[in-house]
Amino acid sequence: GNCHFGAKVYRSRQTPARHRIGLQQRAMAKRSIEELERENAQLRAAVAKMQDRPGLAGTHYYASSDAVAECPDCMRMPEIGNSAVHCYRMISDFHELDCRERLNTSSYVNVYLEDEEIKAANLGMKINLADQTVYPQSFKVHNVVLNMIADLWHCPKPADFDDYGAYAGAGTVGSTEACLLGGLCLKFRWRKWYAKK
Repeated sequence: GNCHFGAKVYRSRQTPARHRIGLQQRAMAKRSIEELERENAQLRAAVAKMQDRPGLAGTHYYASSDAVAECPDCMRMPEIGNSAVHCYRMISDFHELDCRERLNTSSYVNVYLEDEEIKAANLGMKINLADQTVYPQSFKVHNVVLNMIADLWHCPKPADFDDYGAYAGAGTVGSTEACLLGGLCLKFRWRKWYAKK
């Protein structure tokens, strides 16, 4: 009796699985051979495209299709991404001539950086300095540097210095942007002075 009961339970548990398999087989039978062959060709093309990508196939970048492409499509996002190593190689190739300090014609720019400078600069990549409330300590560092520059140029202390703890100013990406902002400040100061005449 126990064996018979166990056999009945076993059959009752297995029947839904066989039923599902039967439904799948009947659904596949309704599809034509042409549809299956077309889907199979699409899958094979997708796999071949993935294998051709350097990041997925493990191919060296200079042996990949991206390195020899005459006109790479830079107008739209690629359907399949590259590995991080190959992305870095592509960017470093673009900057090969720009980032070699011996070939840098902008002699007034400090093109040699110590390792600690690069590490400190990389820390800022994780910070959105525009949002002062989320990164208050990073903005404090910004104000410390701003105060040092203002003191170096003997800037007059603003009336609201005690409220903000910093001179009027902003950090810039580079010296050119700083010169442009300084020029705008001089223009507005001149405009205010000329309006009184």
